[in-house]
Parts: sequence; C-alpha cells; structure tokens
Amino acid sequence: LLRMGMMRVVRYHLHRQPDDVACMLVRLKMDGSVLGGLVTIDYPDVHQSIHVVSFLTRDGKRTSAGVGLIDDWYQRCLAKGIRYVNFGIVWKKGDPKSWQGYSNFKKQFAIHQVYYPRWRVRFVKAKLRL
Repeated sequence: LLRMGMMRVVRYHLHRQPDDVACMLVRLKMDGSVLGGLVTIDYPDVHQSIHVVSFLTRDGKRTSAGVGLIDDWYQRCLAKGIRYVNFGIVWKKGDPKSWQGYSNFKKQFAIHQVYYPRWRVRFVKAKLRL
C-alpha cells in the first residue's frame, strides 16, 4: 500500500511538474545492468527536496551505489539552491524491522531528525445548526 501511494505521488508530479522530479539510475559501465535507483521531488518555492522512492538490486547491495545516488542528489540540490533535503521516515522502536536497515543507511548522512509525536485525534458526531 505504501509503495503504491508513493508511486501515485511520483506520477502526479511527473504529470504536473516534470522538471521538479529527478529519476536517477546507477548502472554498471561494463554491461549496463542496473544497480539501484532514486526518485526525488523538488519543491523550489520552499527550498526542499524529498526522497520518495529508492531501490537497490541484489548486485547493488554489494556496492556503494546508494551512496553515489545520495551524493548526486546532494550535489543537484546545492546547484539548484535547495537547502532542505528530506529523507522521509526513519525507523524507530516499534516500527517494522524491514525498515531498520535502510534507516541506518539514511542516518549515516548526518541528518537532523525531527520527531513528530503521534496525532491525537478524536472524532465526534455533531449536529449542524443553521
């Protein structure tokens, strides 16, 4: 469900603001096989770029392709005057274990984590008076 939602976000921005979407791939020079990829969306009006989707293939996991993708993202943001690079969600205790490895990868880039407490929402049934 999460992947499908992220792909909807990418499709929406590709349709509306294609210049603000960056789709990057890392390939081996010798045979052209794909090692990994990264999709980011820039919001120049608020000087922010958001990490939306990324992946590494089995062969890519044995390389530093992910570091190269993030480095390229950083360099592109600096060139465009983007000051805030948003890595998205980072694993915390209680989250699915499958998120932990990628979160550890994100943390190595000296990110500043912002903690958002859980929302407390209460729905009430109300009668409208006109």
